[in-house]
Amino acid sequence: MRGDRLYYVPEDCFDLKDINVLRPGILLGEFKKNRFEPDYALAATLKMDEVYRNINFNRDSEEIRKYIEGYTLNVDLEDGWYLVNVDGYSLSFGKVAKGFLKTISLRH
Repeated sequence: MRGDRLYYVPEDCFDLKDINVLRPGILLGEFKKNRFEPDYALAATLKMDEVYRNINFNRDSEEIRKYIEGYTLNVDLEDGWYLVNVDGYSLSFGKVAKGFLKTISLRH
């Protein structure tokens, strides 16, 4: 933990205690209002079969174009975080709430 951010640091990494680093590992996410919000860096390291909730779009679909542009999409899925994929490759995390998929961590 560094502030409200949670990082993954490999076990065999050298001791970072006395070194000033910008990021001490892969940023997994951040705690906001006592809830965890996953980060793009975590999404980029995952594959579809490693995540319970996935949404996969075809690269030529209108939906993925709108998602990338920041539009909210209507979906028939239960509420929660989803790994958004394009043709099986991870893109970002999105949050489904009340039938709407919202772009959350599409950056970097």
